[in-house]
Amino acid sequence: MTQRRIRLSVALFALSGTVVFGATQSYAQAVDGEHREMSEQQQQTVSDRKAAIKQKLAEKKEARTTRLQEKRLEICEKRQARINDIVSRGAQKNTKQLGVFQGIEDKVVKFYEDKKLSSDAYTAALADADAKEAVAVAAIEVSAETRFDCATADGEKPGSVIKQAMLTRHQALKDYRTAIKELIVVVKKALGTRDSSTSTPSNETGDQQ
Repeated sequence: MTQRRIRLSVALFALSGTVVFGATQSYAQAVDGEHREMSEQQQQTVSDRKAAIKQKLAEKKEARTTRLQEKRLEICEKRQARINDIVSRGAQKNTKQLGVFQGIEDKVVKFYEDKKLSSDAYTAALADADAKEAVAVAAIEVSAETRFDCATADGEKPGSVIKQAMLTRHQALKDYRTAIKELIVVVKKALGTRDSSTSTPSNETGDQQ
């Protein structure tokens, strides 16, 4: 296996399921360099998605049936700070995981450009990965900004808003990871096609007369 195939296989292995949503800080720090700045289109997507997610959470709050009362409210208030701390740490953890995925995407893009590969599917695959990245950024930012408040929590499902925010960011990260895996498949296929087209058969020159 050539060095370029090894490097690309490492990126694919990192996203194959071995690196789950429990990526460690040390692994995140192993990603070289800084992630490129998001395009204006991505920034707009982040803004639009944040607004949509916040609206959905607001509607869930407004749909509450009853508020917590007396003893339940008292118990909730004692746990409120701890719940918000858990939410904050979860968002921080997901931010590190996002950084890992962004770093892998950057390496795949650099590999494709450095090797001057060509694929009709590459542009669409990269655009999809970038779009999913923007959605993940939006979901994590909204989740980080969401706070559990016993005074406004639904008496029947107190944690429904927090749970929705958490599920949204987890799904967004999963979708981004899948998009990068698909981008890697496209790049690997482009590499294989190029190597096949540039290889020289052993009998190409024929016998010397």
